[in-house]
Amino acid sequence: GHFIFPHRLKNGEIRLVEVNSSPFEDKGAKRLFSIIFDVTDREMYKKKLFREKEMLDTTLRSIGDGVVTTDVDGRITSMNRVAEEITKWNREEVLGRDFGDVFLLVNERDGSARENPIRIALETGKIIGIANETALITKDQERITVADSAAPIKNENGTIFGAVIVFRDIRAEKARQEEVLFLSYHDALT
Repeated sequence: GHFIFPHRLKNGEIRLVEVNSSPFEDKGAKRLFSIIFDVTDREMYKKKLFREKEMLDTTLRSIGDGVVTTDVDGRITSMNRVAEEITKWNREEVLGRDFGDVFLLVNERDGSARENPIRIALETGKIIGIANETALITKDQERITVADSAAPIKNENGTIFGAVIVFRDIRAEKARQEEVLFLSYHDALT
């Protein structure tokens, strides 16, 4: 059998041990062969990792911006609820697909294709700001003005293993700016 249980050491300290046992016969006598590992640290790291993942998931769910992550090949690995709302794609539809195939970014003025910021972040290892006047084409072909940035995700050795893009719908902000601009040129009294 295989099980994990707390074990008290001579000094009174309690450690978690993992025991792997298998019965065998030795000169007609039944014996038990057991290997015992101290797994205290492993179990502690597992708990810590789980807590960190939960915290990250909660943060991603509650953040007001769209967040999409990809692997090192630019394939989508996750997408938060805000990204689903902005793009009209649902998470299940896009997982594993190339970011550039799903999310089309265009120049708002002339509709020309913008470079895929995820691809640039993965290739250069730098944080890439999305150019002004960039629109995202949603699943239902609507154009939404977006702002924000893409960044590489690196491991502890600095090796890139993915990228993240954070964006928000700035149509309302833009409309307000244009209104303020209009009012600044047109005196309300005239």
